[in-house]
Amino acid sequence: MCGICGFVGLDDKNLISEMMDALSHRGPDDEGMFVDGEVCLGHRRLSIIDLETGHQPMSNEDGTIWIVYNGELYNHLELRKEMESKGHRYATSSDTETIVHLYEEYGPHCVAYMNGMFSFTIWDSNKRKLFLARDRAGIKPLYYTLRDGVLYFASEIKSILKAPEIKREVDPHALYDYFVFSYILAPRTIFQGIKKLPPGHTLEYEGGKLVIKQYWDLVYPKKKNPDELSHQKNVLKLLTSSVEKGLMGDVPLGAFLSGGIDSSGIVALMSRFVDKPIETFIVGFNGAPRGINELSYAREVSEKFNTNHHEVMMDASDAVKILPSVVWHLDEPLGDYAVMPTYFVSEFARKRVKVVLTGEGADEIFGGYNQYVRELKHHRIRLEGKKSAYIKSLTHSHISESAQWQDWLDPDYCGMIKILTDAEREEFFTKKFKAEIKGHFPPDAYGNKYKTTSATHTLDKMLYADFKVWLPDNLLMKVDKMSMAHSLEARVPYLDYRLVEYSAKIPWNMKVRDSTLKYILKKSLKSVLPEKIIKRKKHGFTVPLQDWFKGELGEYTGNILDIQYIKRREYFNQDFLKKIPTKSNRKEDVDRLWHLLMLELWFQSYIDKDL
Repeated sequence: MCGICGFVGLDDKNLISEMMDALSHRGPDDEGMFVDGEVCLGHRRLSIIDLETGHQPMSNEDGTIWIVYNGELYNHLELRKEMESKGHRYATSSDTETIVHLYEEYGPHCVAYMNGMFSFTIWDSNKRKLFLARDRAGIKPLYYTLRDGVLYFASEIKSILKAPEIKREVDPHALYDYFVFSYILAPRTIFQGIKKLPPGHTLEYEGGKLVIKQYWDLVYPKKKNPDELSHQKNVLKLLTSSVEKGLMGDVPLGAFLSGGIDSSGIVALMSRFVDKPIETFIVGFNGAPRGINELSYAREVSEKFNTNHHEVMMDASDAVKILPSVVWHLDEPLGDYAVMPTYFVSEFARKRVKVVLTGEGADEIFGGYNQYVRELKHHRIRLEGKKSAYIKSLTHSHISESAQWQDWLDPDYCGMIKILTDAEREEFFTKKFKAEIKGHFPPDAYGNKYKTTSATHTLDKMLYADFKVWLPDNLLMKVDKMSMAHSLEARVPYLDYRLVEYSAKIPWNMKVRDSTLKYILKKSLKSVLPEKIIKRKKHGFTVPLQDWFKGELGEYTGNILDIQYIKRREYFNQDFLKKIPTKSNRKEDVDRLWHLLMLELWFQSYIDKDL
């Protein structure tokens, strides 16, 4: 895994060097740059494959095609044979070189042949064209902006911000989205004019013209095979293949293990392909209330598969210490509590391995969230024509009964909307800010996915929306930024595109059956996991934030918000902010304080001072 950056339209070696330095945590092992007039490509390398000769930027045989690449190409050995059969000559054993030859052979269509997680940029000197691409699921990030005829790109926003021409201006729509969803939805970022390249898309920049194209989408067939046994066998076969490919590399590997079915399944399948104990890691919380920690479940799985298991314990004092660094590495404000333990366990794991396998993605392709059961119930109510009963059944305080919400909820899915009610958001922001975002309706990001998907059933529509929005913009971004903060590569076997595409062929009622979540995955893994793990109820990753707010974290938050936040930020109604008790540990107060804290720390890191 690596960090990439660069620009077209500017001749500035000092700038490309500064942009590379901003990504040093993503690639501490090596660095390199390519300069061709007003084209500069930069690379920081975390060496995983071909440790000796995989230096980047890398070119084709005659030096007309250059690449900087962040990711892993799991089918590169098969593709290498194909490229060699077509006459391409290799100078390294790196998967990076295979992408160069794929581009020579197929041009922008090369991404269709790639199985892996990636973001990369190719400079085609023959056409004087820059080509950028991001993997299908959005596992690896890629940001860009076009300013005054110069196209900048990078793996992280902080690298782009090194350009003095880039002003650090807040996008008001993105800021509003943060207080609806608790994260920033693509293609926006919190910075005005800096965008995320969406998953499954490419970008071509040629002759001053920028063109973005979608090269992949998840397609749901109208007719699906009802044979449950064949689905069980195929899911296990595809997941096993993905795990085996995920073990590719020349460095030590491990796994994050919570003891739930997703991570346990990964560890069980890993054990089939390794001849020594797997290094597994879990984060726990000192003094946490009963039911928060998952340590005992992970221990059972570790004992079953004889892993070298590590329990990493943290508390509120650890959270206070790491939060400024967490926020800096995120680039944007993020309200997901799990950023702290993810950062913490990644730091520990990196001391022992260079790569970890994780369970992200299983919930979004197989149906692993409790709200799916709830929304399917709501769907049945709506089908019976009981609209008033449906609206009444929406007991979540964040749901408005406005006509606009009712129309949007027609697909029966309210996503992860939280933090503030409609009425509270109306009071929360200043009149000036509300004028700037007039007409902006954040849930359209989900609603538009419902309108464009080929799925016909409500559950598949929910899964599609979460796969396209919640998964890349929150979960995958969090894992990438928090692991790469410590130069640790995180791989996600459930997001092998072959398995993702196959999941769309499985009937909806084999994903969620009555109240059983991930039904088909549980059936598929019954031959490799203990029954106790299979039948374990979904726990979800929980952080004892309310308890932490009773003590050190609450005091820290109170100091930050009381002294600095309320007096300085122009977007919010100060009178409303003062109503939020800064030392409360009530869940709704803690949730709001947490989001305000993360935002204020972001302001301090990215707006108030130089990076």
